[in-house]
Amino acid sequence: MARKPIVFLAAVFFALSSVFCDQTRAADFSEPNRVLRDGAIHYGNTNFDPKTNLVWRVSKGRLDVCQHSLEYAAALLAADQQLDRANAVLSAVLDHQDLDHDSPTFGNFLWWHGETRVRDRNAVCFMSPWLSHIAIEYGEKLTAENARRLREALRHAIKGVRAHGSGPDYTNIWLLKAASLVMLGRALDDAELEADGARRIDRWIQYTAENGISEYNSPCYNAVDVYALEWIYHYATDEALRQQVAQCLNYLYADVFQHWHWQAGIGAGTHSRAYDRDRDTGRSLVSCLVFKQCGQPLRENLRSFIYVYAGDDYPVPAHIRAAARKDGMYAFRMRYR
Repeated sequence: MARKPIVFLAAVFFALSSVFCDQTRAADFSEPNRVLRDGAIHYGNTNFDPKTNLVWRVSKGRLDVCQHSLEYAAALLAADQQLDRANAVLSAVLDHQDLDHDSPTFGNFLWWHGETRVRDRNAVCFMSPWLSHIAIEYGEKLTAENARRLREALRHAIKGVRAHGSGPDYTNIWLLKAASLVMLGRALDDAELEADGARRIDRWIQYTAENGISEYNSPCYNAVDVYALEWIYHYATDEALRQQVAQCLNYLYADVFQHWHWQAGIGAGTHSRAYDRDRDTGRSLVSCLVFKQCGQPLRENLRSFIYVYAGDDYPVPAHIRAAARKDGMYAFRMRYR
């Protein structure tokens, strides 16, 4: 499959100059990965509900199907701990998939325990990469029944992802859809699914080259964009697609790190989408990227959801990482006579 090059206007000098210039550096993410994994397990252990086998999202006071339970199960599987509980959590999550063939949300998932129908169609886009990851990496740690159910759930999720009607202007969800299809293809050994994900990357590149990033400089969703692309970089079997995604990652990391205020520990500048805590406390998802890639102390609270960044092992080139620390840059001073 021929891949089209990226042609972006903003930050192109960071993103495309020497794309792999120093990626041979020995990137050791073992310690930040351990912190994120152990934090996910601690949060899950503390907030596990034995009646439902799901994890409470404390900030919402609700049992979370979509964004904390699967991550907790994956962290347990990775650490080879409490495998019975990990399997119980996975089984409970699968119980929340819409399996009504006549439903417009067939294959999608309930976001919260207790919902009677799919209210947020984004759920399948967040969950399909995790379900695929568990199938690819930890199949031998699953019960036979869970392995069977998981494979069926992945096949149903294909329809759920493809039925999501958003376009490339909805940046984080479009990239999560692409990641979902690539990873579903890897888990199910279906090359056409990976090709579908690759076509969506092509479309996003074309859209972004003409319009820029719709969810620009978002201290929350730019970090989702990054981990969606990192799923693809890690699991795609097409090397040309992986290199294309590496260019996209360089572009996004450059954009994120250029806006990072190292001293304040926040993303600076005008945001397209942000939450109060992103600016008021610095506890943004983007801070997880700076923690992982640049070594700044983690600002975000340790919880199961951010375990996703333990899989972000893309070696960002040094000249891009330097933009976060502002290496080689000097404070501006004005002198008055």
